[in-house]
This record gives sequence, C-alpha cells and structure tokens, in this order.
Amino acid sequence: MKPIRLLRRLLPYVLSLAFLVILYARTDWTSFLDSLGEIDLYWLGAMIITSLAVSVLRGIRWGVLCRWEHGGAGPVKALFISRAGNNLLPLRIGDLVRIQYAKDRGGVSYGAGTSGVFLELVIDLGVLSVLGLVFCFTTGTFLVIAVIALCIMAMLGAGLFYLHGRKDTPGKVGGGLFSALMLRFADRLRGLTFSRSLVHGLLLTIPVWAATLLSTYAGFRLFLPHVSLIGLFGGLVLIFFSATIPSAPGFIGTYHAAVGAAIIMMGYQFAEYAALPVVLHMTQYLVQTVVGLMFGFGYIFRNDWSRTREAILSLRTQTRT
Repeated sequence: MKPIRLLRRLLPYVLSLAFLVILYARTDWTSFLDSLGEIDLYWLGAMIITSLAVSVLRGIRWGVLCRWEHGGAGPVKALFISRAGNNLLPLRIGDLVRIQYAKDRGGVSYGAGTSGVFLELVIDLGVLSVLGLVFCFTTGTFLVIAVIALCIMAMLGAGLFYLHGRKDTPGKVGGGLFSALMLRFADRLRGLTFSRSLVHGLLLTIPVWAATLLSTYAGFRLFLPHVSLIGLFGGLVLIFFSATIPSAPGFIGTYHAAVGAAIIMMGYQFAEYAALPVVLHMTQYLVQTVVGLMFGFGYIFRNDWSRTREAILSLRTQTRT
C-alpha cells in the first residue's frame, strides 16, 4: 500500500484518538464512574424517543427529495440502515448504502438518490449556517464559525445561481466517466431543486430541526441541571459541524470534543461532566446501530456491492449513446 493512501486511511483514527486524549488525559476515572449513577432516566428516555423521531423525519424528507415513488417506510428504513453503515463501516459509506437500497427496494435511480442526499445536506448546511451566525453575533465568540457559515452560504448561493442558469445537457457528452457522471448529476439536481420536491423538503425541515433541538436539549439534560438557549444552539452547531472532520466510524472523538466544548460554553467545568459526551455518544450509537441492523443486517453484510460499481460504470455507456 502506498504511504499516502495509508496515511489517508489512518488519519481519521489518529484524529479521533487525539481528540479523546486531549479531552480525557486528566480525567478522574473514579469520579467518572460514580457520575454514571447520576444519569436522569427521564431525559434519557426523552432523548432516545426524540432522536428516533429525528431519524424518521429525516428519512421521510429524503424520500420526498429523491421522489421515492413507492412510499411506505422504505426511505425511513434506508436512513436507519445508512446510520448503521456509518457507525460500523469505514469512510462513512452509509449514504452509498442508502442510495443502493433506494435503487434496489424503491426503484430510485442513482441520480435521484444521490441528488436527494446532496439536497438534504445543502438544506441542513443552510440551517446550520443561519444558527451559527445567530450564535456568533449574539455571543461574540467562536467567530471562526461565523466565517465558515458565511462561506457556506456564499457557496450555496453560487450553486443555486449556476443551476438556475444551466441549460439541458445534450445526450452525447465527452470527457470521460467523471465528466459524464457530473453532468448527469447536475441535470438531475437541477430538476429536483426547482420543483415541488424541494418545497416539500423545506417544509419538512421545520419538524426535522424542531425534533433535533428537542433531542439535543434532552441529551444535555442527562447530566446538566440547566441548559441555556445560547448553549443549546451553540452546542448544536458545534456537534453538526464536527461531523465534517475526518474521524473513526461513528464520529468517535470529534463528537465528544463538540459536546465537551458545549459543556464549557454553558459555564460548566468539563471535569465535573466528563461522562456526558460518552453517554450521549454511546446511547445514540447503540440506538442507531441496533435499529439499522434490525432493518438491514442482511442487506449490509450479504449484499453484493460489486453490483453498485458495475451499475455506475454502465452509466458511461448510457451517457454516450
């Protein structure tokens, strides 16, 4: 294996370990274990229920965005299976599993499935950017988040401007496989962006993020006696932006660091609530993985994933004909 490729594969694990070492190098593990008995079971149950609701709502929204025609629980199952894939498999390939599942079980084309994933990412990045700007301008802290948010909003605006002015691509396109796939993807994305699917997806984003706020609040209340509004929004922004940092499967380390920063942001000593990031992560990890495997254990581990590669390669021929 080439050194660069090896480094690329090891980097996420190194970063995860580094975050954990920085957070817990001076932890009093006796106090850590004792604090586990202070978990508020009421808020634990509320967090589990609301986090499941978030996944259900996100699955429904994705099904709308990619125009899953058969309806039913298929998009929701696909979402849970992808979460399990992200938690168990390297390179965060859960979304690829979701797209293939939509193709096999819902008759959703690769272009539509991929565009749906991309559109939900764009919508959530837009929401996060607004939350980040509000948080930074209200508190006057973490100004780097404001800069990142403004850059994201500028890129989203430029992308919409490009898609709005884009004309239909001729049937015959040169430039190789990558260019052909990108042009097909742009055409599909343009069709979904300026349609009722996007409007419905935006409307569904309201309950998605309302449930997300409730789930985040319930998670913080597992240990914290009080959660400020600024701390809630700031913690939410940090947690979701942490997902963009390369890490081991399950967002180990980066998620813990984001929750740790939120604890400090709300005026608490991290040493007193060092168990909170671990309990939060472990609860969500187990719930998402167990439910995802219930829906798709056989699909994840028995599916012939070489078919996905062959199907994508076949798009080259279809594009040139």
